[in-house]
Amino acid sequence: MPTHIELILRKDVDTLGKVGDVVKVAPGFARNYLLPQGLAAQVTPEALQWIEAEKTRLRKEEAGRITALKSQARKLEGVSATVSVKVGEDGQLFGSVTAADIVKALSAEGVEVDVRQVHIEQPIKILGVANVPIKLHPDVTARVKIWVVEE
Repeated sequence: MPTHIELILRKDVDTLGKVGDVVKVAPGFARNYLLPQGLAAQVTPEALQWIEAEKTRLRKEEAGRITALKSQARKLEGVSATVSVKVGEDGQLFGSVTAADIVKALSAEGVEVDVRQVHIEQPIKILGVANVPIKLHPDVTARVKIWVVEE
């Protein structure tokens, strides 16, 4: 019995690869998981041809999605939101402004984003304006203005 068999991926598999990749896997993994789930297929000329067509379709779909996300990013660029925080006598914030606070403030402005899309390098700990990146896609990032004001 072979120690590894070659398969072509029909769908992205986190630990293995992307659509169209030819991978070597253990026969049991192929037989018990990849093939029954429809995640992979035997390497044949027909499968290779199907995968090429699928890759072309996915590229077009992704290009359309990126175009839509770029349009959404342009709209987000004009958005600003206010976060009210408690401040001590010396002007220091009690705590900090986190991604969750930013999502809540944007939601109050009618903009829905996921907390995982907010990419602040470190929590905001001062009053003022911060330009916060909202990552909609690995290739599409918008910056929104967050006003941090005293409560």
